[in-house]
Amino acid sequence: MADKPLTPTSQPPDDMHWGFTYLREDLLDVRQDIRRLDDRIVRLDDRIERSEARLAGQIRWVLGIVVIMWVSMVGMITPLLLKL
Repeated sequence: MADKPLTPTSQPPDDMHWGFTYLREDLLDVRQDIRRLDDRIVRLDDRIERSEARLAGQIRWVLGIVVIMWVSMVGMITPLLLKL
């Protein structure tokens, strides 16, 4: 058997740079999509923070009303218990 000479590596085709150009464009599109997604996450985070603040305010109001009602009930019942 005769040894076959090694074939030299083929040169990349002339239009190889087009492939890199398309790849670069795709990467730029992905980066832009990631930026848009990051902006949406920031807006969602702001909405959640506002909702939490509003809910905390509502809980404080309800707690205040419950405490006032409890104090009122204690104020009404205590004199009756002291008469016994």
